[in-house]
Amino acid sequence: MGFDVDVAALRGLPPLFDRLGEDARSGLTYFDANTALEYGPGFINRINGKHEQAMLVIRDLVEDIAKYTAADTGAALRRSLDYYERTDAAAAEKLDQAFQRTWMVDRSEFAGLYRETGLPAPFADRADPQQLLRAVPDYNKDEAFQFEPQMWDLASPTSLTRDAIWGATWLAAKLGICERAYDPYESLVKPVAGDWAGVRGCADVFDSLATALAGMADNLRWGALGSEQHWQGKAATAFHSHLLDSARKLDTAGGPLLALGVEYRRTAEAMFEIGKVLGSLLSDLTDAAMIFTVAASSAAATSPTVIGGIAIGAAALYEGYKMWDILKEALDLVGRADSLTSAFTATVGNFGMAATVQELPVLAPAPNGLPR
Repeated sequence: MGFDVDVAALRGLPPLFDRLGEDARSGLTYFDANTALEYGPGFINRINGKHEQAMLVIRDLVEDIAKYTAADTGAALRRSLDYYERTDAAAAEKLDQAFQRTWMVDRSEFAGLYRETGLPAPFADRADPQQLLRAVPDYNKDEAFQFEPQMWDLASPTSLTRDAIWGATWLAAKLGICERAYDPYESLVKPVAGDWAGVRGCADVFDSLATALAGMADNLRWGALGSEQHWQGKAATAFHSHLLDSARKLDTAGGPLLALGVEYRRTAEAMFEIGKVLGSLLSDLTDAAMIFTVAASSAAATSPTVIGGIAIGAAALYEGYKMWDILKEALDLVGRADSLTSAFTATVGNFGMAATVQELPVLAPAPNGLPR
């Protein structure tokens, strides 16, 4: 393998790693600002701690980009160029040939670049990763992600609606229509309440970060291809192989991030849909509870029929069972939310525990043996 180096030309390459470090740090700022959850009183609390662990795994990856792929690699390259600049060509070539390890460059990594037209100048960035970090919408203000107002009307301890449903189900339980009295806030609203808008926003963050990582990978490949024209030898091959390996790992990391985003988005949107249907059912339940209470009160004054010490009529019983049917449908919906968040909790927990060894790649520092 021949040796050649054009130090003056290669001086344009280290700034690529400076920009990469800035991109990674911007990614961290963006990530930290948009992935904190406020949780809430319901099922969402199951991911409390697990979400933070998963976010820590992702944060470690981006920190490693800044530390190893950017700062460490850029510093190693500058030391090598300084060495070549102060050393005669014969001595530099002798050192290069003395390296024991042989590195290989996977040229298939350049295939996409060979086919492109209008490429930037050597060592310029092909992508701007910071521009790929899209602003996260405030889903709390998006009508598509709003729960029915009726749900939050029940949150107040002094809510007349809450009292009406509790009182009606208490009476129904006395009549054997339902098993017990139900507080609609505790049984229906509280379980699905929480920062699902924040969960939905996290999905956008994971998507944007995966796209930004792909942009960083493209910039590394372009830097590797450009530097080949000005640096040949064993040290050069080691350096180019390191850049391509880092680019491949950044692309690989995008897959788990996108998959996690799918789960966050799917769960959040499903919870919003459950909330909307539940809000509609609560409105129907409120009406049914009031009608049942009125019917039962009227029957108590006029009917000779006594059940459990309470006078009742057929019409009141009909309204009571109608109310119970609506309540059962609402409780079934809460059960679906329970199962959904249990599965989601397992997904988030598994990512936080396994990503570092099974899914997200581990970035390496610059290769040993570069001249310095």
